Amino acid sequence: PGFKHVAASCHNAEELHQAAKLGLDFVVLSPVQQSLSHPGTPAMGVDGMKLLIRDYPLPVYALGGMHYDHLTTMQAKGAHGIAMMRAAWQT
Repeated sequence: PGFKHVAASCHNAEELHQAAKLGLDFVVLSPVQQSLSHPGTPAMGVDGMKLLIRDYPLPVYALGGMHYDHLTTMQAKGAHGIAMMRAAWQT
């Protein structure tokens, strides 16, 4: 079937480079902040994300510890938007 959007989940510069070579539509980069979904996994931090995606050719969505309130900050640091797991399902 024809897919409208194809993305990759990336965690470092090497994976971002590979995703760009594949010509994907966007990437999800994680973990930007500490996440309850993956406790103990080191987070790259907002500044780490900013360095990784500076001049990156694809839209990047920040994942890892994200909440609706983080959208503006992540966009100011270069992300296209945010992706959430746990926060999206909380009422």
